[in-house]
Amino acid sequence: MSLVSFSRHTLKQLKFVLPGGLLTYYFDSYNVLIRLLNGEGGDQGWSRFSARLSLLAAVVTVFSFLYVLILPLVRREQPDYRHWRVSGVLTPVVPVE
Repeated sequence: MSLVSFSRHTLKQLKFVLPGGLLTYYFDSYNVLIRLLNGEGGDQGWSRFSARLSLLAAVVTVFSFLYVLILPLVRREQPDYRHWRVSGVLTPVVPVE
């Protein structure tokens, strides 16, 4: 319940952000996505639709990730990350039965 345990958990999760950012930069994914959204590419209909769908999936993933990381600050309670299926706080993020 302390800020130290929150920081430790946050640092463990943030280790995925740096490699993801570096790979995105290396493969120039941002510019490729922008070109596809603008209709430049092969089949304009499917490429534009796929780019929009991937952008939506990315936004949902980032907001879910941030929700889990910021949740302890907002609710002032430490969720049980190990038993997330029975946690009333974390169940809405991944509603798998």
